[in-house]
Amino acid sequence: MKKIIPFLLAGCLLASLAACGPTGQSSEVSDSSPVSSSDVVSAQELESSSEVESSHPVQDTVPSFDTTGTIQETVLYEENGVKITATDLVCSLTGAEISLTIENNSAQDLSFSSGTLGYSCNAVNGVMVDDGYLNCDVAAGKSANETVSFSSQELLLYGIDRVADFQLGFTITDSDYNSTHIPPIVVATSLKGYEQPADSIQTAVQSEALQSLLGYQVTFFQTDNFYDQNGVKVETAGRMENSSGEQMLLLEVVNSGEQSVCFVTNNIAFNGMEVYSYNWSSDVILPGARRMVTLQLENVFDKEYWPAYGLDSIGAVSMNVALNDLEGNPLTEGTPLQVQLSDVEATVDSQGIEVYNEGGIRVLSKKLAEDGNGDLSALLLVENTSGQTVTAGVGYDSLSIGGVMNDFTCSDRNIPNGGKAALVINLRDLEENGITSVENITDLEFQLQIRNEANYQTIAEPKVTLTFAGGTAV
Repeated sequence: MKKIIPFLLAGCLLASLAACGPTGQSSEVSDSSPVSSSDVVSAQELESSSEVESSHPVQDTVPSFDTTGTIQETVLYEENGVKITATDLVCSLTGAEISLTIENNSAQDLSFSSGTLGYSCNAVNGVMVDDGYLNCDVAAGKSANETVSFSSQELLLYGIDRVADFQLGFTITDSDYNSTHIPPIVVATSLKGYEQPADSIQTAVQSEALQSLLGYQVTFFQTDNFYDQNGVKVETAGRMENSSGEQMLLLEVVNSGEQSVCFVTNNIAFNGMEVYSYNWSSDVILPGARRMVTLQLENVFDKEYWPAYGLDSIGAVSMNVALNDLEGNPLTEGTPLQVQLSDVEATVDSQGIEVYNEGGIRVLSKKLAEDGNGDLSALLLVENTSGQTVTAGVGYDSLSIGGVMNDFTCSDRNIPNGGKAALVINLRDLEENGITSVENITDLEFQLQIRNEANYQTIAEPKVTLTFAGGTAV
């Protein structure tokens, strides 16, 4: 669920649009080494790059960020003794900063947040953005002066080169953890009247100048009707690759309806093989707004596992998409969405040691593998020809290694009839049993659970034994 800017920084970029402070989006931090101040260019360099073509063979230039936008003092919320006022807007080459005054004249101490993972509905020029983070406590009878920021890095990647209007949503939480979501209102700036081009995201993401400057490549981009439900459309899909070779799927989602929606993704498959069965992302899209929904492929399914399943290249990504309201109530049923990333047939490696085959359920043991954190996992492939959608998993507290019980985690997989899924058993606390490498594991036993996905009734619960030599299934 990593967003675009941390994803690019995770590639250890040698250039960036501008030097800027942390976005405050703590839930989306990079999982690689931090980028030092020497790894980014200054605001002066950004201004230069906006005026001349890049030294690389690109066909366009990076637009200059308009720094002239201002606002009049505007009340964003006033109710129950609480008042939130936007007092100032300051734009620079590094982005935009909005000054807020939060007054709490209620009888309770309150916490205020914005742009968080739980409620992120901030927008600039009708484009949903991940910046605008706020988290502060205001005691009863007190006030606070706060600032929220929008990085020019993110804005320019979405084709936003000026702030004509913005929207901020807030969550107010009392000491009993009762929360109230405050929907955003549109605040026009001195640049009001500017209309954000409908193709601004498409144009910016594909910009050769931005790709060269930020060190990423767009390896696939297509405009099509990928999804169309309740006034919500997926108009474009793309794949971005950062300088470390990590890949991110991009879905441009437009909400032409009259209510805010949460765009929810789940049941994600690579090359037709299910790799994640539950809700992966949930992104708010305001009425009339658009958002770039992002899925980093290595986060959905650890890249260390890809070779075992023949995922040398991800040729297709599929998922279910559902729409919820902001309270989590479903507006639509799950609808399949598939993005074909390559003309080459998308396949998986179906080879392995068969450890179970009954009732149309076949399980293959592949190998023991280390994930990106150095932890060991047992990799299996489950094929379903049972005539129904099933859920495959591992029974609670049922796993042993060499006859000794061992902790583990394993996420269930929902597998449609005719489908297949990667079932990954993450082995925990191995050192407590004296296990330090794959060579220490020669046999592993667990209870396989096969259930009907519709009613969760048990179909089978066989004991399954895996054997290994040097980490390879035998």
